[in-house]
Amino acid sequence: MSPSAASEAALSTDGQAAAPCNAVTSTPSLPSSLSPSAHAKPSSSHLYSSAWLSILHIQCLVWANYEEKPVEEVVQMKEEKERVANYKAAYVTEISDSMHFYAQDVETGAQLESLMETMRAEIAAQPPVEGSYAPRRGDFCIATFADGEWYRARLEKVESPSKVHVFYIDYGNREVVSAVRLAAMPPAFSTRVLPAQATEYTFAFIQVPQDVSVLTPSLPHSLTHRCA
Repeated sequence: MSPSAASEAALSTDGQAAAPCNAVTSTPSLPSSLSPSAHAKPSSSHLYSSAWLSILHIQCLVWANYEEKPVEEVVQMKEEKERVANYKAAYVTEISDSMHFYAQDVETGAQLESLMETMRAEIAAQPPVEGSYAPRRGDFCIATFADGEWYRARLEKVESPSKVHVFYIDYGNREVVSAVRLAAMPPAFSTRVLPAQATEYTFAFIQVPQDVSVLTPSLPHSLTHRCA
């Protein structure tokens, strides 16, 4: 073909350039070095999954015949300490019917005597007005005992002005008195200055029998007949 014919073939009827007759419109093929093949390298995620499965397989083989050993319980034994007796000298001041008793500590006996002497001297110098004290349950006060002396006390129950139940905190005995025998406790002789000295105790490992005949055994019939 001549150059002129080639020029005419390259132009279309409308004057626009046309594609050469030998132009290829399909996707060009990649070089053999870039084309995928069946022997392409696996991705990193694929390698990771394979390695992880291998580890799991090995672990299963290792622990296949494992038997857990029983755990031995260790019981800690407490050492029993020898009981040490702690003896204190005390004055027994009151004994009740239920195996309980009250006692004063000998070590603080001198302090109690000094407090009582000072308190009675002050009351003698300034006697309380009779009937001026209004008793209330739980109050600390001073009360006159049967011997006419003043003692520190606590009110346990108030039935009426003529029946007030008092507990003598330094001796442990109780009494029902009239309100006229009571007075307010001076602050200088309160339990803050000297705590209550009567401490309650009970006998350990002792039980009183419930059978009355054991406590008061009956005499033989022959003896009772002779006594009659």
